[in-house]
Amino acid sequence: MYDRHREIIKILKEKNNYVTGKELAAIFKVTDRTIRNDINEINAINDNIIVSSKKRGYKLTKMPIYNDKINNIPQNRLERGQYILKKLLFADNNSIKKTNLITEICISDYSLNKDIRELNLELSKCHSLTIIQKNNCIILSGENFNKKLLLKKLIKLEIKNNFANMSSISKMFPHFDLISFKNIFIQLLKDNHYQINESYIPVIMLHIGVIINFMDNSFLSDKINFDYYHFNSLEEEIVYQFFSKISYEIHINVSYEDINTISQLLKSAKTHDQLVLIESNNKIQILIRDICTALKQIFGADLKDDEVFINSIYLHLNSIMNRQIKEKTLENVYLADIKNKFPLLFEMGMSVKDIISKSLKCNLSEDEIGFLCLHIGAAYDRYIQNNNKLRVVLIIPFENSIVRNCIKKINQSFESKLTVIKIISYLDEPSIKYLDIDFIITTVSLQFSSKINIPVIEISTFVTSEDEYKIHKVILEFEQNQNYELINYLKHNYIKEELFYPHLSAETPEEIIKIMISYLEKSNYVDNKYINSVLEREKASHTSFHCGFAIPHSIYFNAKKTAISVAILNESIKWGTYTVKIVILLAVSEEDKDIFRIFIDFLGKIFNNSISSSKLLNSTNYEDFINNLI
Repeated sequence: MYDRHREIIKILKEKNNYVTGKELAAIFKVTDRTIRNDINEINAINDNIIVSSKKRGYKLTKMPIYNDKINNIPQNRLERGQYILKKLLFADNNSIKKTNLITEICISDYSLNKDIRELNLELSKCHSLTIIQKNNCIILSGENFNKKLLLKKLIKLEIKNNFANMSSISKMFPHFDLISFKNIFIQLLKDNHYQINESYIPVIMLHIGVIINFMDNSFLSDKINFDYYHFNSLEEEIVYQFFSKISYEIHINVSYEDINTISQLLKSAKTHDQLVLIESNNKIQILIRDICTALKQIFGADLKDDEVFINSIYLHLNSIMNRQIKEKTLENVYLADIKNKFPLLFEMGMSVKDIISKSLKCNLSEDEIGFLCLHIGAAYDRYIQNNNKLRVVLIIPFENSIVRNCIKKINQSFESKLTVIKIISYLDEPSIKYLDIDFIITTVSLQFSSKINIPVIEISTFVTSEDEYKIHKVILEFEQNQNYELINYLKHNYIKEELFYPHLSAETPEEIIKIMISYLEKSNYVDNKYINSVLEREKASHTSFHCGFAIPHSIYFNAKKTAISVAILNESIKWGTYTVKIVILLAVSEEDKDIFRIFIDFLGKIFNNSISSSKLLNSTNYEDFINNLI
């Protein structure tokens, strides 16, 4: 199955409804006819899983049953290169037979030689490794340390679209059972009463997997006898216990460097209920207070009473200090995912970067900011769930076990979306009017519900799947209405047509930023110093996204008046890691800082929906852009 076929299936699955051929053609930049051919090919090998309608488009009826053998064949030069390197890294003595490889990936000897030449160019630049050919063998030559780095890079590429997916990571190590090793590791943590943030488990196991793989292939030269070694921390002891346990299942030799690597990760992942008390370090205590103050002032999130966050961020800050002392760096395998999928969380991390750097006298890297975002994100999610739920009154006429079950099912199914603020047995109009609620859920017909001007959902006492659908539908309508209201508000107040540039030409991100800010300056939205703060933010971390957008902005809320300026580039340009076609520049004043939070969060949802982002990316004028935002 071709890459485009997989993407079409993914889009149809996400949409869970009809998608027109024109929409799909726009996404993939092909003709409607090509899409029709793709659909026919998908159906031919997957028993007609996609239905088509001339008026409505295409809809997925069931997921395909993939042929693993076919799907594992790399489809292009990039995929072939990654496949060859992984085969070499996992092979005994880093050597594989050339004829076997040609058969596996279905290419000619000429094409393979060309792939190897291109791989060697890249390897010489980045990893000081070389692929050599000897008789019928292909061998990866170079230092073991560089091989480890290469393997980590390849695995990061492999799992980039599977955020925190342990299953995807384990598949990268076919020679041992990483899932069972994970279970052993978690049990050891429990035995030692050592609590960690669970989001760190995949990244810890990724590093363990790389280490074990190289042990298994006898790559280590710095082996030491741990029977006589004195460990400096509980973390080192736990890691040593782990490697000792798995040594009964797989032949390994471990170095102190590897023990220390995993122990440093553990320290970063450590959460509350540890022996360290916050009160014992006044410097960190003050820093945490300043972090909470900044997050509340900028993003409206009051996290100072979240004990889980306070403890986990305390321990993480201590880990940062330890790494600074030892001049250790920590690679964050999730960084790209965090920046692309959770832009608001990354901005929250960036907002406290300078506070932390100044307090700890260090230059906080993007990787470190990404790890901070994991802690901030978990706390922010808890805060939002507790404060942004829809408010509901539940009307149930009598009290018994069935009624209690009804209440329990509603609370369980919609816990993250709504909160039942009151349960009553009959409609009490006067009291309901003063409760500030979004809608009513009732198990009985309400004769006078039209008088109170509040949406009413009538369900059965047993809360069937149909009832749940009714509630989900109303919640979705509320969310859609909020989006419409937001876009209309932004259109009338901030995204003005005079600040929309449908044909902008420039060669660099800096040039684009300067042009767009010059227009803002002429219209008295910003002063002549604003450009510096935007470029400062861009230097700290590029604001481009994988889907073709960039959202440059200032670190501070230092605009005179809030404005959202939009430019469609005549030619896409390289912007940091990604190629950008549309630039959305934010200039936000102090009094409008809530707009920043709301709009960044809103854009993040668009960027991570392939249909929505493609529609927006294909905008050609102001009205197009506004309509495609909704």
